[in-house]
Amino acid sequence: VVHRTNANIHALLALGASFLTAAHYTLVGNRALVWQPPWTYEQSSDQESTAADVPEGTAFEAKRDGDGTIVYYSFLDFNRSLLTLKARIPSKAVDDSMDEFGYTDVELHALHSKYGNQGEKVYDRKLREYLASRGFRLVDDDVVQADIPAMVKRNASRLNPVARSLDLLGSSKGYGPEEVVAAATAMVQTAVRYKTPPAVEKGVHIGGIHPPPKALVDGWGDCDTKTGLIGSVLSNW
Repeated sequence: VVHRTNANIHALLALGASFLTAAHYTLVGNRALVWQPPWTYEQSSDQESTAADVPEGTAFEAKRDGDGTIVYYSFLDFNRSLLTLKARIPSKAVDDSMDEFGYTDVELHALHSKYGNQGEKVYDRKLREYLASRGFRLVDDDVVQADIPAMVKRNASRLNPVARSLDLLGSSKGYGPEEVVAAATAMVQTAVRYKTPPAVEKGVHIGGIHPPPKALVDGWGDCDTKTGLIGSVLSNW
């Protein structure tokens, strides 16, 4: 596997942006925990790509394969070469990424019931620990944000098949490291359809973000979701 510099990864992670959405909050004791996107980018929150928005040369297909899913992504890289990526993602990778991400009102209230009477410092520490364990972080005391760097760290190995496939594509084209990184970026930017996940899904607060394995097998995600996806892929190098 070709080595990529951390500078490349950090630069691409810095491109992450969120679309403003209505505020979501949970009242716990005397605190209102407000969810806020990791980044804000002022654009309509209901924007979603349609068939007319699909860039030239892009296509996505997912096929069940036993205990996994085989994904096919066709896209034009920045050299205008048509590439098709094929990778198999185990169902366990998708399920684990979803199970470990997001927090619930029930768990927040249980935490407050257990530690709320032990002093603000103790409760605050336990709240931060709980949110961190669920892929979120507490900022400005009562603002909850998804922890994208933590998401990338958790999911990098799960997307190793994608990194391997990109390396093979790069080798077949005679690409160097920078061109392989560019191809990965082109795939996520153009072949992964833009669509915003809900703020709450099946009773779990996910902050409008899907973990990378879930986004990859579904073929869609918003800016934050795509940031986690490209970061997880590039972290394999």
